[in-house]
Amino acid sequence: MGEGKALLALQEVDLELMRAKRSVEELPEKGRITKVRSASRKVTSELNRIVGVRKDLEMAIADNETDRAKVSELVDEAQGKVEAGEVDYRAIKDLESQLTTYAKRLEKIDFEHVHLEEELGKARKGEQEHLEWLARSKREEERLISAYKERLREMGARVRELTDKRKDLCEEISPELLEAYRAASGRFGGLAVERLNGITPSICRVSLQASQQAQVSAAEDGVCECPYCHRILVVRED
Repeated sequence: MGEGKALLALQEVDLELMRAKRSVEELPEKGRITKVRSASRKVTSELNRIVGVRKDLEMAIADNETDRAKVSELVDEAQGKVEAGEVDYRAIKDLESQLTTYAKRLEKIDFEHVHLEEELGKARKGEQEHLEWLARSKREEERLISAYKERLREMGARVRELTDKRKDLCEEISPELLEAYRAASGRFGGLAVERLNGITPSICRVSLQASQQAQVSAAEDGVCECPYCHRILVVRED
């Protein structure tokens, strides 16, 4: 293979390597993983809030049940005294007043209990829904990570293949010309080499004058510098 052809092939390999490395950053799975994780963090934060509410409600219900037990005990005690005839008329009146107060307290306690149970049911339902969502999100994240790793393995294999091919191509190019290619590649963003199509370079596309045609045609090994854009110009590939 002539140096001109090797240079053109090397440029194609380098351009594909650049695209491969850029594609790693642009893999759609990577962006989806980021979105899933961000959503999971928000749902986890909301779940923590709901769990806190649920625990507070459970404590409130426990306190409510304790209050009811205490008031019920006072009611039983008052009724026991009346039934046992241990009190006089005046005391009975006081006990009846107390029983009325206790009845109102029990009514309020029962009303609060119903409300607390309803709120607790909502909290538990919300907690379960968030847990199920997080479980689905975890499975989706694992699927995306697996797909992302598989794409990376595929791209890594292609990069290794291109790297080996690049090494072989570099061995067919003289050190001086290879250094010129590296410098031009840095200057022109990877588009360092163009071929001569008739009298027109393939990249800058400014047709050569007659005097320039003679000059480039006499280039050693069919490779020279484009008089216009100063890229490496391949006049003859073989």
